Amino acid sequence: MVWAKFELPKAVKYQEVPVYTFPTDSQHIVLNVPYAKPEILDVEKMAGIKANQIFRIELVFTRYPWEFEDWRTDYDWLLENRLKNLYALDSMIFDQRSIQWHFILQTDPHDEPAAKTFFHGFVIHWSPIPFQDTPGEGLTEMEKDHPDITMLIEVIYGKKTKIPDSSIVKILLRHPEWKDVLVVMDWTASMYRNGASLMRWHRERIHQSPLKDLVIFNDGGGKPHFAKRIGRTGGIYYCKPTNIDSVITTMARVKSEGLGGDAAENDIEALLRATHSLKGYKEVLLIPDRNSSIRDLKLIRYLKQPVHILLFHNKKTRTTGLGTSGKWVRSHWIHPNYLTLASMTGGTLHTETHDISNLSKMKPGEVFTYDMFSYVKQENGVFKYVRK
Repeated sequence: MVWAKFELPKAVKYQEVPVYTFPTDSQHIVLNVPYAKPEILDVEKMAGIKANQIFRIELVFTRYPWEFEDWRTDYDWLLENRLKNLYALDSMIFDQRSIQWHFILQTDPHDEPAAKTFFHGFVIHWSPIPFQDTPGEGLTEMEKDHPDITMLIEVIYGKKTKIPDSSIVKILLRHPEWKDVLVVMDWTASMYRNGASLMRWHRERIHQSPLKDLVIFNDGGGKPHFAKRIGRTGGIYYCKPTNIDSVITTMARVKSEGLGGDAAENDIEALLRATHSLKGYKEVLLIPDRNSSIRDLKLIRYLKQPVHILLFHNKKTRTTGLGTSGKWVRSHWIHPNYLTLASMTGGTLHTETHDISNLSKMKPGEVFTYDMFSYVKQENGVFKYVRK
């Protein structure tokens, strides 16, 4: 094996624990190594896992003897060769800057027979959703002249005095306890004005705003429907909210790449990518299109944080006969998928006037009613609309 390109991980966090406890809050695989030896015993477990799906690696071993100078095996040689054997399984792992490396030493064993009974090896934390790059900086002249982009700039920078929809602003003002917020937002055609409203509010109080990270998604980035796969749909991008011009640029590019047209959106994929790739947030907020279904609802079991779902107004065109009246009417319809998402993650659901926090406590068969719409919770925890 040639190690010319092999380099030890740069930013490693060391931790000492009496006994290592295997995680229960993330998807992971365990690669055993023998005591005082570098070989990896369970190489077949890495089959099918790609390097860009991994977000944390723990190398676990025992601190025995306690003083490193008393080690009979060369400590540095042992760790380096364990890492080289991981490199041999997939060298791309060592190119992923987003991976967090942790070396964990167990301190409980006081003699060699005890140390041999402890776990030694790698714990690989991974997500079924790989990460994706963000669009580049700078708007083209054509993009600047587009009506939707002009609208974004006018709303965000206050050139239009009226905010198109203040629902999210009212919700955020009701919850000052939310700090260091990660916002994941649908960025398809029906949401452009609403997203501009959020960014206007954020810009006006940028030094006090709870918004820490912003991720927007457009359900595939232009992929045709037949090419979309659960967990691999794509069209998910990161914006740093402190740079408003960069946010507008990213929003413009994501808009230009999205085709729209599908009734379902990849909300869960976007949430998974955001929560697994970003750090330091305390609350997770999803701002979806309340009319759209969730394409990848079956991935919900991989979400480990409560999700607060914030809903904009719901307006629909009133139809009369074969035409339309040209007027908009308010509808309180909420797609049942969002009730399911809030319930299964232990999260909450918020509208302009209501905070709904009891969905996870409801029992199967119980009915939730909001305005004129009723939803029943089923045995599998999924909410279903009940027609009247």
